[in-house]
Amino acid sequence: MSRFASDSPRFASPPRRPPVRCQFHLLDTSVWSFGWISDEAIKATAPDLPRITHCLVQTEHTPWYHLAILDSLDIEHLRPMTPRDELAQLSTFQPLGKARFMFLNLDAHARIPADSQAKFLSWSGHDFEDMSADVMAGRRIPKFFCNRPESECPR
Repeated sequence: MSRFASDSPRFASPPRRPPVRCQFHLLDTSVWSFGWISDEAIKATAPDLPRITHCLVQTEHTPWYHLAILDSLDIEHLRPMTPRDELAQLSTFQPLGKARFMFLNLDAHARIPADSQAKFLSWSGHDFEDMSADVMAGRRIPKFFCNRPESECPR
């Protein structure tokens, strides 16, 4: 994972964390429940955590929970992810120590913005392969699955 985090800026002390534009989508993970903890698991084992504390890491399956240390939050920078629902925006971004605990959603037909800086990494059985160029060119279309109750999934 750390070899793909090299696009994230290095911080001088004290750190000024950018808004969320750093996203890793882990594709083709066979155990969908890994999605429940993918963000936390990757960050807990990252050799250089400060480089990815502001990033969002998710698989193709919900629930998408994230812990991120941010100085500011612009919902537009989350695209294609969105708050869990409009009514729950305040509970969507809960403070947790220095971080924010975020509950996010992805529509099954979410379009990846043309200006996305997201990385799309496909599990090959032994390593993640960078598929970002294929996704951005439309040769590979991620399939996002909402495993939450229907009332909590995007419509």
